[in-house]
Amino acid sequence: MSKALIVDGKDLFDLGFVAETFRGHRSMVRRALPTVDVPGRVGPTVASNIPRYQTRRLTITGTLDAATFAEMQTRLDEIKYRLEGAGRTVTIADDETRQYRDVRFEEISATPYKPDLFQKQTALTIQGVAYDPRGYSTGLTVSGSFASTDLAMPLGTAEVGPIVRISGTAVNPAIIYKNSAGVEQARITFAVTISSTDYYDVDLDLFTFIDKAGLNVSDKLNSTASTFFVLDPSDGNFVTSAWPTIQVTAGSAISTYRKAYW
Repeated sequence: MSKALIVDGKDLFDLGFVAETFRGHRSMVRRALPTVDVPGRVGPTVASNIPRYQTRRLTITGTLDAATFAEMQTRLDEIKYRLEGAGRTVTIADDETRQYRDVRFEEISATPYKPDLFQKQTALTIQGVAYDPRGYSTGLTVSGSFASTDLAMPLGTAEVGPIVRISGTAVNPAIIYKNSAGVEQARITFAVTISSTDYYDVDLDLFTFIDKAGLNVSDKLNSTASTFFVLDPSDGNFVTSAWPTIQVTAGSAISTYRKAYW
């Protein structure tokens, strides 16, 4: 047996952890729609079709093995160290093309085998929470250069916000987002002039507008004519690979993102 649980690129099998069960990574994440109670109606009324997504809970059990008791204790210390702190990137070896980001490990429960104080093996239960419940492709999707012609954006099963880099020459460019039927869903318009050697990055995950020097120039956003958007599989058809599209009205652009999955 080899790879099983990989945290920030480190396979915990290398530390003697033999994983046995995994729970949570294949489940559909819990979601809820906002509702209001209307007098006279039976049951709540759905106020919006935009759901609130819950976190994804990950539970992994297994055995930590070592040649000696001292080595087991050292390995356990390192596992605790590697799972401590800020959001970790977790890959589970049944599909190494996907990863969970911003995972915070809440608990490592160690249960010794009998006799408790002398065994060189201990059972572990590792509990973590993916605050972003989506599984992301480990590979980037980078579009070809596009301009005023719609370009399809292949997706996974979850929405994702790409980074769109607009290059010159362009005056007051707009990014237009359409569904797979060609119906406009949103557009973002900018009051900028981009030279032939310049570019601007629009981050549709963070909702920022950054110039070539790395400065935030969101004041150049025409807020009265703009709506930030994400690439949403529901604006196409995942089963038939009918995808939503984007275009830019002036200059040219490329789009970079990781496909995301529920």
